[in-house]
Parts: sequence; structure tokens; C-alpha cells
Amino acid sequence: MTTSPLPLRYARALRNVVAAEDPGCVDAVGRELSAVAAALHDTGAVEVIFDNPSVPEEDCREVLGMLLGRIGVRETVAHFFQLLLAKGRLRYVGAIAETYAGEADRAFNRVRGTVESAMPLREETVGRVGTRLSEVLGGQVILDMRENPELIGGVSVRIGNVIYDGSARGRLVRLGAEMVEE
Repeated sequence: MTTSPLPLRYARALRNVVAAEDPGCVDAVGRELSAVAAALHDTGAVEVIFDNPSVPEEDCREVLGMLLGRIGVRETVAHFFQLLLAKGRLRYVGAIAETYAGEADRAFNRVRGTVESAMPLREETVGRVGTRLSEVLGGQVILDMRENPELIGGVSVRIGNVIYDGSARGRLVRLGAEMVEE
């Protein structure tokens, strides 16, 4: 992740344009942005083609246009990527996509978190955890699921820098700390 302020500026600008044109497609644009960022990263195209001074600018535009067409992005996203290319900012596209997702989450009062459990949880269980956290936090909570056999049992939920640890391992660690204090 870069510490440059550019990803935030570009992400906010794109979100503002999309919100003004069609607020209902903010998340879809985020998915398109992430898909193009992943394709550029996976192929190494930014370094090999777009940041290579020996590749003519017209060829860069053509390659980018073909990539955008293959992915099937909307016109606003295509224009955004052409702007990034013209300004020499394609190297920031991963950070821009990540920042855009965060900005969209903030705009829609969403937070993302991770649920860890020793064994796979049913979708309905993860849904109940998400619903309860949404009630407590006052916004929509979107959870990813991970298995972590080291937890022994129970669940641990991480939202941002806050961990809600209801795992057996966490309880054992707390019990051990209490015994040491006595």
C-alpha cells in the first residue's frame, strides 16, 4: 500500500462522479475497478507496458481499451482508466481500488470484518453474528469467514482494530493470565 495521497484523491473523485450519475451503481463500479486492478497486477502490464517509455502512448491506449472491453466495464470506469493512463497514475490502481471500496463503505455506513472459527460455520450462523454486530455497531457489517483450528472452539471476530474473542483459546489465555496475577 502506498502512503501517497493520490489514491484517496482519485478514489473520492471517482466515487463523487459515480454517486452523482447513478448512486445505485457505486458498488458495481468498485467491483469493476477491482477487476481491472487485479488484471493489471496479475499480468504485470503496468510495469511491462504502461510505465515503459519505449511503448508508444497510442499502443498503451489500445491495450488498455482492449483490456477494459474484455472485462466489460461501464463508460465512466473506462474514462477513469484512460485518465489514469494519461496522467501516468496506473501504478496506483490497486491502492485506488482499495481506497474506493473503503470510501464506498463509509458512504453507506458499512464496516468489514472477519469471523474466525475452529471449524466451518453455517451461513446462517455467520449471518446471525453479522446481524448482532450490526445492531451493536449501528451500521451494516460485512463479514468474511476464515477457519483457524488454533482457536479450539468458539469464534473470534475482528472489525478494524477491534477483536471480539469468544474462542476457547482466548478464554484459556485469559484464564492463564488471571492465574498468573493471583
